[in-house]
Amino acid sequence: MIGNFGCQACATGLSRREEYEKTEGRRQRRRRGKRLASWRTERSLASMSIHRISSLTATSMSPSWLSTAASIGMAVGPPLVYADQAASIIRKRDATGFSRDVCAILLLANITRCFFWLGNHFELALLIQSVLMILAQLALLYICIRYRPTISPENFGTSTRPFSFWQWSTYTQYIEFLAGFMLRCTRIGKYSAYTSANK
Repeated sequence: MIGNFGCQACATGLSRREEYEKTEGRRQRRRRGKRLASWRTERSLASMSIHRISSLTATSMSPSWLSTAASIGMAVGPPLVYADQAASIIRKRDATGFSRDVCAILLLANITRCFFWLGNHFELALLIQSVLMILAQLALLYICIRYRPTISPENFGTSTRPFSFWQWSTYTQYIEFLAGFMLRCTRIGKYSAYTSANK
């Protein structure tokens, strides 16, 4: 009886020890799993943060520099195209082959664009481009009048245009017309049909 009781006690002790070891093993495996999951989470978050910072740096640094350079080129480039034409006329001292109507079209178009900007603000680079183009065309127009051909309609009064439009003999007449055109744009600029300021 005593032997059987001792064997049962030993068996019970062994079973309890095995259960304890199994329980501790499960706890350790859970702890290792939690630590591994936490480490993986931290690693993924760190990699995501590094990737996000690098992508933000790449998208915020270079495009802003490129967009600034593009805006400067867009504003300055078109007016500079006519610098070679002006230099050629001055060098030859003759404006034959260049029509002053080009100056008229560009002056009226860019003046209209500047007044449109007052009602509907578009990109600033385009506004600067228009202002520079107006200045460039005024200078080119002055050069064309100064070095106009000796055989020209305004010299002989043989212009076939109404009121000799844009074939006047003095630079002042062109400025007076442009001033009147700007005054007209000022008056009609308040209407929504001209600009979208009221939209």
